Amino acid sequence: MIDKTGITNYNRSMTDKHNLEEEHKKEVVKKETQKTGKIYFSHNNFFDAFFDEKEVAESFLKEYLPAEITRDLDFTTLQIDKESFVDKKLLKHFSDTLYHIRYKQDPAYVYFLFEHKSRLKKKKKKLTPFQLLKYIVNIWDRHLRRHKEVENLPPIIPIVIYHGETEWEVGTDFLSLFDVPGCIEKYIPNFRFELFDISHMPDEHIKGAVLLRILFLTFKYIFNPELLHKIKDIFRLLMELEDKARGTEYLEVLLRYLSNSAEHVSVEELQETVDEFFEKGGDFMSTIVQQIRAEVKNEFEVKVKEVEDKVKEVKKEKEEIAKRLIMKGMDIDTIVEITGITREKLEQLASLAH
Repeated sequence: MIDKTGITNYNRSMTDKHNLEEEHKKEVVKKETQKTGKIYFSHNNFFDAFFDEKEVAESFLKEYLPAEITRDLDFTTLQIDKESFVDKKLLKHFSDTLYHIRYKQDPAYVYFLFEHKSRLKKKKKKLTPFQLLKYIVNIWDRHLRRHKEVENLPPIIPIVIYHGETEWEVGTDFLSLFDVPGCIEKYIPNFRFELFDISHMPDEHIKGAVLLRILFLTFKYIFNPELLHKIKDIFRLLMELEDKARGTEYLEVLLRYLSNSAEHVSVEELQETVDEFFEKGGDFMSTIVQQIRAEVKNEFEVKVKEVEDKVKEVKKEKEEIAKRLIMKGMDIDTIVEITGITREKLEQLASLAH
């Protein structure tokens, strides 16, 4: 049974544990929260919560990369790099995680680009190699600045984890962006990336560490009407975690994500399932829902205050304009028509102006 004691607030724990307080990411969350009216817990937030764990990244590499690559990777040297290379304007649909590792005793990098869009247009998908090239060059540039003595660039293994309702149907190499004669190809840089289409991956192909399987199963079914029937399988995986406090933490992450993003499961159905699966699970789910609602209320009150302040500012500007028009001798009826200020208020301003 997952321990219900010591439940930590997810946003705080993620700040402490994963160092995701970068200002541009906060701004995305704030804007989306205000726009949607609920705490913005995105697909990208969910991906970050898992892939910032070294054991998840290591399990993925061992399970999904070719053996000819993994046999020369020194996993004892695997370390996460906290810097993000995704353009700020793309943060709603992309997230990235960079790990450095030794490959045949030499420095190397593994770059994960998580690409989410429920209905990503084919044209946008096709440009993924171009986005990757920019990020790869930025990683190399930073490496050279940090290691001025090196003569060779480190290899970077680019991995795209795609999460969308439509299947991936475009190329996975940079050369696929061009339509040129073969004699010109030698002048065009080329590389290939590993692609994993999670939404369309057969269940039997989802393997690896418990957290990795939880992540991929949840991603696969988040848009699927079968999600409600799969939730218990995902809960069973959580029960396999030896660290029960950690299991509780990830249960909260999972429930927040499902509450925000599941299209075919209501909060009431989710609470009923949690109550059925866990002892006093409904109380736990209710606590999370209450936390989310409290956060929503706080965000809403902040937004209302911003609107009220803006209204006061506009009202003050209109009154200043009205005063100047009165001083210039414009008749009251015309000023009422221009500013929308009542005749009574204009007469008060006129008396003050004189």
